[in-house]
Amino acid sequence: MDLTPPGNKDTIYDAIIIGAGISGLACARTLQKRGLNFLVLSKDIGGRILRTKDNQANLGAYYVHKGYKNIWPWLKINRRISWQNIYFYKDGKTQSIWKMLNLRLILEGLRLMLILKKFKRKLEANGKRIETQSFNQALSNDEHFKNVFYKPATQFIKENKLENITTRFLNQAIASSIFCDVSSINTGVFLSALLPLIMPTFEYEFKIKDFIAPFEKQIIITEAQKTVKKQDTYEILADAKKFQTKNLILAVPAHTAAALLQKEIKVKGDTNVLVYYLEGELVTNLKKTKGMLIFSSEPIYCALKQQNGNYIIYAKNKIENFSKYFIRYKLIENKYWNPALQIMGNETLAEDRGDGLYMIGDYNAAGLEAAYLTGVYIGNTINYV
Repeated sequence: MDLTPPGNKDTIYDAIIIGAGISGLACARTLQKRGLNFLVLSKDIGGRILRTKDNQANLGAYYVHKGYKNIWPWLKINRRISWQNIYFYKDGKTQSIWKMLNLRLILEGLRLMLILKKFKRKLEANGKRIETQSFNQALSNDEHFKNVFYKPATQFIKENKLENITTRFLNQAIASSIFCDVSSINTGVFLSALLPLIMPTFEYEFKIKDFIAPFEKQIIITEAQKTVKKQDTYEILADAKKFQTKNLILAVPAHTAAALLQKEIKVKGDTNVLVYYLEGELVTNLKKTKGMLIFSSEPIYCALKQQNGNYIIYAKNKIENFSKYFIRYKLIENKYWNPALQIMGNETLAEDRGDGLYMIGDYNAAGLEAAYLTGVYIGNTINYV
């Protein structure tokens, strides 16, 4: 590995990664293991994995489940999130799942559990493939996998007679997790978002210092403004500095990648969300909530009570006043994620764009594990030149 100091203007790197979210960091770690000369350019480290300033809660990706096998060793696992502690709020009433069940919903729920278990097995098998092949290759090699990622969720729900449980529970649960309605997503996204129903799910902290330790000196905190394709290299302009690389890896949202490349990039549609971190006391009819409170027909998707007694609120729109929900409150911190996820529709993106250009992240499948695996795949794809 060439040990030229990071940012040397005369160095032509084997690869430069723009973006230090989970996919960019996974790619960097893979390149470091392989001994390539690379840099990571990013305005921050962690991307949508973001802790509150008091380090008590997640402002970004909130939970993980045991299906996240590759990223699991780099997580500090905190409180378990149980569906038994999920409450629904509608028309001024707060109810637990148990009190809302009837025989029809129970039967549909059992059918859904069997579907999710089959999907989990397929997802795990394809997760192993995605370390060494593109998402589109994985789809083409498994007809069932391909079918669920191209079929609209609404069609799947109807075919499997899940209309009642979707209307009663799943639509609201999906919205609180991925910030859109089931009518906007494919079956793969729908089932992926429901895996916490059958898998142990937890709050977490990303052990970011441990993860980046082997390549920390290759990270430069800066913001790339432009990329230019030369004959055999890419030139990157970042805060008045120029960098050169044989391979350019974009680990950023699609609109950022499009601006850097000055070209349109077709991906799934975005969802966005406002996240608020508050301390306060809920109004009386919400007080019995022990864990997660999911709202219907409100500007709030959900509220999650933290171990320190504070709350994380996911909202559809900007909220100026929380007095409808809190007797008293104090806003500590907030964050607008735009995009939060890129999941609406059936568009798939080839990670290898040709001419030494690559795009990684959650463009094709949502979740930390899926984003991580795209970084590993491209990290293993790039060759010495």
